[in-house]
Amino acid sequence: MASRGFWAGWVGFAGILMVVIGILDFFQGLIAIIRDNYYVLTPSQIIVFDMTTWGWIVMLWGIVLLLAGWSLLSGAALAR
Repeated sequence: MASRGFWAGWVGFAGILMVVIGILDFFQGLIAIIRDNYYVLTPSQIIVFDMTTWGWIVMLWGIVLLLAGWSLLSGAALAR
């Protein structure tokens, strides 16, 4: 039974990290959508999308990550 407690701790840790990173990604994407000039692109960077599109992608990814982390913390077997 000790191994279940060990893995439950790591799953909880992963869930907390996913929630925190999801929140950060959400706000980073929101900033990219609202303020196009907030992030500076240099000529040496390769970016396929404009800042608004990149912001939407990052914001949606943050929502997905937040929901997956929340599911892990709630104990949903599908999230694992």
